[in-house]
Amino acid sequence: AGGFTVPTELMREIDVAMKAWGPMYDEDICTVLKTTAGNPMKLPTVDDTAVEAEKHTEGTALTDDGGKDVTFGQKSLDSYAYDTEFIRWSWELDMDSIVAMEQFLGGLLGERLGRIANRELTIGDGSGDPNGIVTGAALGKTTAAVGAVTADEILEFVHSVDPAYRASPKARAMFNDTTLLALRKLKDGQGNYLITEAPDGSGRLRVGAV
Repeated sequence: AGGFTVPTELMREIDVAMKAWGPMYDEDICTVLKTTAGNPMKLPTVDDTAVEAEKHTEGTALTDDGGKDVTFGQKSLDSYAYDTEFIRWSWELDMDSIVAMEQFLGGLLGERLGRIANRELTIGDGSGDPNGIVTGAALGKTTAAVGAVTADEILEFVHSVDPAYRASPKARAMFNDTTLLALRKLKDGQGNYLITEAPDGSGRLRVGAV
């Protein structure tokens, strides 16, 4: 009978659903340039990897036919605008809410921008949007069977990348969680998983002994 004397209380936190959306803003992996304007930025390029020096005979003149001139190219780093549309909330809600609405909504909008940036920087076709990694990268290794991958194919994939790039501290393999599951299910001849969680619980992966 006294139930009406018990007040309703609101938790001082919000249960927020989460979903991973990618590392494209991670400066430990990507090179992030912060500029004050959105004008195109030209990036000079050069590919001299197929050119070697020549044997030289003492006292002879160097060949000067232009055959070994360095060829430069150029890439354009363009800007793209994205918006999250308007979100309306009342002044009363802002004043009365138990959470800081402006800060809370700002965090959600940041995640929205992160999601589309990760998608566009991954699979964008370069026409009106960024040229994504998958679109711009050269093909390294294709699995023999759709939906299946073998340990040998992983090694072939890794070694399809030139060692000059593999040696970079920012070198990573990018794939979704379904692919990670397929990799973690790989076993050796004795039934041991080839990939296991790190013993320190850091979530990193290490290759087990075969």
